[in-house]
Amino acid sequence: MPRKTIAAPIYYVYALLREDLTTPFYIGMGRGDRWLYHEKSAHRTRSHKNNIILMMRRNRFTTIPKVKLAEGLLKAEAIALEIEFIAKFGRVPDGPLVNATRGGEGILGLSPEALKARAAAVAASQKRPEVRAKKSAAAKGRKFGPRSPEQRAKISAAVRGFRHTPEAKEKIRITSLGRRLSPESIEKGRQKRIGRKRSAATIIKMRAASTGRKQSDAVKEKHRIASTGRKHSATTIAKMRKIHRHRATTKRYDPKQCILPLNQKTDPSPNDKLSAPIDQ
Repeated sequence: MPRKTIAAPIYYVYALLREDLTTPFYIGMGRGDRWLYHEKSAHRTRSHKNNIILMMRRNRFTTIPKVKLAEGLLKAEAIALEIEFIAKFGRVPDGPLVNATRGGEGILGLSPEALKARAAAVAASQKRPEVRAKKSAAAKGRKFGPRSPEQRAKISAAVRGFRHTPEAKEKIRITSLGRRLSPESIEKGRQKRIGRKRSAATIIKMRAASTGRKQSDAVKEKHRIASTGRKHSATTIAKMRKIHRHRATTKRYDPKQCILPLNQKTDPSPNDKLSAPIDQ
């Protein structure tokens, strides 16, 4: 949800100063103790601003010199004034400021290269073991039980009619190229699916979606290569025989008539071979 803008003159514009106490190296705007945040978070990420702060700390600056350039402002006034000050002092290499943008909310003025670098840095930070461990600890004990009918209806209404753009589809395709699930992930997915029954409506939908669909030669070749050398279990062979017999007698496929009970065991004869044709 978007943040609410407070319509009160409580905003200010500030500058962080170098060791000489006169040269600014960063201009910002905020309210409350926003101007103190930079010192608290300088060790978390690497940036030009944070490097300066850490260097000043090593030079025995316990606090970073700072000054409020204007205060008692509305948010829109503070944003406009921040942009004005940054333009006045200039950003590196045209001035002493190390601001990544020209000011304002969000990432205004960031070049495409800087945007890509920032996105890559954020993605890399999320993969760090300490970050993953912190997220895991925060999620432990949290219940993700079945959603209520109201929640399901709300989510359904929000995504109904949504379609990815061709550009988004291409990005998703490129991102997933070469991705392979680990054996642990495959096993987790298998365990979740054990005992799960598809409803009759779901089976009908899947059948309707696949009716008339023709696989390309490339897909057929992939399936052929993937199935080469694969051994079917005795239960799978029995299921395939039952389906084949049912199709031969009724000329159609009814899944309900072909599902074996979970506790039924089948012991094919020793002469049965996977490569042999299925009995009619």
